Amino acid sequence: MKKTILFSLLIYSNLNANVVDFGVSGHEYRIPEENLMRTIESEVEAFQKKLSKDKLQGIIKEEIKTQSIGYSNLPTVTRVSAYEVDNYQIIDQDIKNPAGRIWKRKGEKVLMNTIQPLDLCFVDGSNMLTLLNQIEYFDAVAKQKSNSECTYMISGRSVLFLNNKLAPRVFYPAKKAYEDRFLVKSLPTYIHIEGTKKLVYSFPISMFKHKVKIKRGDEK
Repeated sequence: MKKTILFSLLIYSNLNANVVDFGVSGHEYRIPEENLMRTIESEVEAFQKKLSKDKLQGIIKEEIKTQSIGYSNLPTVTRVSAYEVDNYQIIDQDIKNPAGRIWKRKGEKVLMNTIQPLDLCFVDGSNMLTLLNQIEYFDAVAKQKSNSECTYMISGRSVLFLNNKLAPRVFYPAKKAYEDRFLVKSLPTYIHIEGTKKLVYSFPISMFKHKVKIKRGDEK
């Protein structure tokens, strides 16, 4: 055992004896990159120093105001229409299984099944009077249809005022992603989703220039 240890030490000593320090060839350069997080922190600090607290709050408020306005390029409805379709969703990217094989390809339709009924109202908010009439009408339709409230997608108007003044209704700014998801083709459109079925009702905007009284059967 002692001979083995001694032999190992001799080998280690010989290896160290053969190690030669060749010094430095050429110039030494300091790595210029600083710590990434510290760089970000420094830039944020510098940005905050340039702006007063009031200016920073003003920028945030303006951004919130901009994001609160819904935009839509959809045309307004010219005539009443109603139809029923399967509740499909178009896949916007490939879906793979755990093994890596593609289960559904981008662009395919997948049948959806909702646990509870869902009412969505895509409305034109460019005119306040017609907007309020649309809300009142669709509120009544949703109440009759599923005893629930519509989730509103508003285009052409900020939802900040509506959420403050017309609570407890829920208002969201209209986005193309929502319109594409539910295959909305024109405004205003009321959608009732129940199980695997989707009922779509569209009404001409001229219908809402004056208050519209809903009658039993109007939603059919």
